Amino acid sequence: LRPYIPATTAAVTTGAETAYLTLTSAPTLNSIEATVDTPAAYATAAKVVELYKDANNHLDVYVATASGNKLACNYVVGGVSYEGLSTGSVSASASHRLSCSYDGTNVIACVDGVCNSTAKAFTNFSAATRVYLGTADTTGAEINPTPILKAVRADPNPGRFR
Repeated sequence: LRPYIPATTAAVTTGAETAYLTLTSAPTLNSIEATVDTPAAYATAAKVVELYKDANNHLDVYVATASGNKLACNYVVGGVSYEGLSTGSVSASASHRLSCSYDGTNVIACVDGVCNSTAKAFTNFSAATRVYLGTADTTGAEINPTPILKAVRADPNPGRFR
């Protein structure tokens, strides 16, 4: 987010702001869900939400525009990426329920309850420290303009959000 500040001769831009929630006591969170109203257009690899422990351990939930606007669920564990893509697309100017989960065998990406499983095997990171909204503290394009996030939920049970 880069808010504009009105000035007498020209508008100026502040530095980027990052919205996040600090988690005080988080177990291994295997799933996250976000209900969003998407803007009319968005950037390549537009991030919706991120579950974050550190630079080498996080879950990125984003729209992979290069893959036909599929929902991408990218678990980064120990610096290694494990990604799954939805079968359904995320439409612009629409409301969607997006969820990513890991059941110990598959990365599961769901758009509006239609899910796709991608076989991946890893031990998920534990004790996430933050949930970033719209963008992240690490590299990654936010959806611009930022979508309206109606709800964000994280859960240790991968079966709750589908």
